Amino acid sequence: MELSSTVKPPITEARPGTGSHGDRPRNFGIIDVGSNSVRLVVYEAAKRNPVLIFNEKVMCGLGRSVASTGQLDAKAMEQAYSALRRFTALSEQIGIGHLVIAATAAVRDANNGRTFLDEAERICKLPIRLVSGEDEARLSALGVLSGTPDAQGIVGDLGGGSLELVPIGNAQVMKGATTSLGPLRLMDLSSGSLSVAGQLVDEGLAALPWLGQHTGERFYAVGGVWRNLARIHMAMRDYPVHVLHHYVMSARDAMELAQIIERLGPKTLSQIPDIS
Repeated sequence: MELSSTVKPPITEARPGTGSHGDRPRNFGIIDVGSNSVRLVVYEAAKRNPVLIFNEKVMCGLGRSVASTGQLDAKAMEQAYSALRRFTALSEQIGIGHLVIAATAAVRDANNGRTFLDEAERICKLPIRLVSGEDEARLSALGVLSGTPDAQGIVGDLGGGSLELVPIGNAQVMKGATTSLGPLRLMDLSSGSLSVAGQLVDEGLAALPWLGQHTGERFYAVGGVWRNLARIHMAMRDYPVHVLHHYVMSARDAMELAQIIERLGPKTLSQIPDIS
């Protein structure tokens, strides 16, 4: 498994912000309204390997109850609105030349997703792109190829409400799939039961028979959940260089790590440095 922290490329025409930079390349910003967090990332410009200049996220948990209730959680919506107000103000202060705002699985699946988007667009004073599952999978794969042009295998982008699985090879993105195997959704559907969650994962992966054609290929892990797993693996190995991008672990190590974590409680996990 190879961890990738590459950035998904712009999903739409970037919207102009309030900053003015003359003839210099304009800063490029993204607000990602995800199922678990709302994040603002700013780069010095929109290019293949952008230089990061700002990165902040707020854990809101918009998707924590979508599977069972069909609704975005009311408290989480208020937290997301608060984050969007802050990020909009920061965008103006930083002077972002172009700003893209996107929402993913939780918002697109919730019955009150449109209501949330209407208020969010009022706060941001910009349109928000609701990304389809198909687009989310494609953009994840393009992000990996942007950072690793010779990548060959399966991209797995794990968010709070979904898991996108996409084959890549020969600098091409092949047809993949989006699934509902995000951890927030699994916790909701399983009522916290690991055995039920495991059964849901098995059933979800069994519905993708084409995965068997890629046995033994490299797995490119994208997303915050994978990054936390990599941090735990680094801590266990006392790994000296704490750089997540392109961090590699064997399939055997990944399985053993999962089995260890399954037996640990939140209190124990919270004592590991740098784990959110």
